[in-house]
Amino acid sequence: MKRPGVLLAVASLAIVAALAGAGAARAADECNGLLVCLPAAGPWVVVPPGSPGRVEYLLACPRRGYIVAGTDVRISDRQLDVGIRGETGAPVGPGTTTRESVVFGGLFAGGARPVAFKPFVGCVPTSGGGARSQTARTSSHEGLKPTRPVDRLARTWALSVGTRRIEARCPGSARLVAASHAVGFRVVPPPSEAALRAVTTKVTPAPNGIAVTVTVRGPAGGAKPELQLLALCTRTSP
Repeated sequence: MKRPGVLLAVASLAIVAALAGAGAARAADECNGLLVCLPAAGPWVVVPPGSPGRVEYLLACPRRGYIVAGTDVRISDRQLDVGIRGETGAPVGPGTTTRESVVFGGLFAGGARPVAFKPFVGCVPTSGGGARSQTARTSSHEGLKPTRPVDRLARTWALSVGTRRIEARCPGSARLVAASHAVGFRVVPPPSEAALRAVTTKVTPAPNGIAVTVTVRGPAGGAKPELQLLALCTRTSP
């Protein structure tokens, strides 16, 4: 007969194993090779039909003090190409190529039907490395070293059935350079084509920002739609 302490230890191990298994089922491969990793998953992001269809989506680390060290993606169609925007600098890695968030770009060349991708990031603490100081000075070259003249500001809203107008503006004296929007679905499997077509958007003028009129027709197959507005803002003079 097992002692109560042994039974408690076995039960605790079983709970830990179950939680680990649940986390592994939700995540993709964004934490592969990372000893310490905080995973985060985005929604299924709709790539609208077109020739070609293209969309961008910003996914950030869920906690302050973390930077992106791994990425992954799942797609609903094999003709969908997805990549990330990386910053210039050496060596390529967390703290240089990636910061606290990553912009995923999806491009579909398969025809006039909506498809979707689901982005993932694996984040590591900034105290664990990533940023690197210069160890050697090189000779100067023509041109200017890239800076970060543009801030990417992302806001996300949960959507419900009906039509509404949603805006995002650059703060203070910042000036809008460019803007985009993306529709996402918080579901585990890829959303159906009927769900992807249940949400339509139309960009309308907005002072120093972006405005989108979004319409949700029906329950979108049980999926939970959301809208992200991505504004690129700068404080430099034109």
